[in-house]
Amino acid sequence: MGGSVPQGRRRVFLQPDPELAAGLHRAAPGAEVLVLGLAAEDGRMDLLQMNFAALNSFHEPAPALRALFPGLKVMRRQPVPVLSPGALLDRIGARGQGIDLVLDMPGSEMQLLEAWKAADALEQLRSLVLRCGSEVFFEGSAPQAQIEAWLVAEGFTRNGADLADPDWPVTQWQADPTRRALKKALAEAEARAGAAGNRADSAESALAEARKAAEALQTEHKALAEKADWRQRRIQELEAGARAAAEALAEAGTRAESAEGALAEARKAAEALQAEHKALAEKADWRHRRIQELEAGAREMEKTRDALRREVAEERAKHQDQQHRLEAARNDLRRAEGQIALIKDLLLRGETL
Repeated sequence: MGGSVPQGRRRVFLQPDPELAAGLHRAAPGAEVLVLGLAAEDGRMDLLQMNFAALNSFHEPAPALRALFPGLKVMRRQPVPVLSPGALLDRIGARGQGIDLVLDMPGSEMQLLEAWKAADALEQLRSLVLRCGSEVFFEGSAPQAQIEAWLVAEGFTRNGADLADPDWPVTQWQADPTRRALKKALAEAEARAGAAGNRADSAESALAEARKAAEALQTEHKALAEKADWRQRRIQELEAGARAAAEALAEAGTRAESAEGALAEARKAAEALQAEHKALAEKADWRHRRIQELEAGAREMEKTRDALRREVAEERAKHQDQQHRLEAARNDLRRAEGQIALIKDLLLRGETL
């Protein structure tokens, strides 16, 4: 912010590029140079530094700019701090003061002017020097014609132009108090007309609401009458139900007494069953122990049986051996008897052996 202003006035320059900011310090001694950018919101943004410094921007080059400068290159993207117009005015203490603004921020012109308006600071601009592209040279930017139409609508009058570079004209604008006053009066008149229309609409709406409310009350009255009849019938039904419930309660009391007697009998039976269960459990334990004892005896008997079987087998083997010996003795005896008979026969015959 700054430019050609009369001597003695305060000059403030905003330059986000530190190297260019240093040059401003040398070129404009006594001026304030803030090394930051201007944007719609406070924060940080990437400054696209081109190989043509006059086209440095916070926005990407559009096809039209690359067609105009085929050799254009983004040399570096440098994050820089940025302030909104409102924050800038607070920082330099210029709230409410008249300002002569020089705006040379390629691609950000429309956004910044709208940000000045959003900060309620547009009325502070007495004059404006604007350098902007005749076409959409950056992504998200606006062409010269759109920006100038917006300025006229906001109460500015164009009072000069430098068209040496038709692609990047420099125009001078002056705040037009008469146009601003007319715009303000028109806005107030429209607001009053709108308010009157709103009041008329409100009256008609209130009447319609009153009619609806009356109809609703009539409907509600009818519904309440019907509901009262229904409630009377319901009360009678409930009274009859209450009497029936009392009778049922008395009968239930009788049944409850009977149930208590049955419960006592059931408890006695349960106690008897518990005692019987205990006796059966003890008897089962005794039987279990007896079974274990019998099983142990059976195992001993099996051992004895196996031993006896072995003894029987041994005796059978001995018996068979004795039978074999006896048979052999018998055979020997028969042979001996045969020989004796032969000898006797020979003796009787008188033959000698």
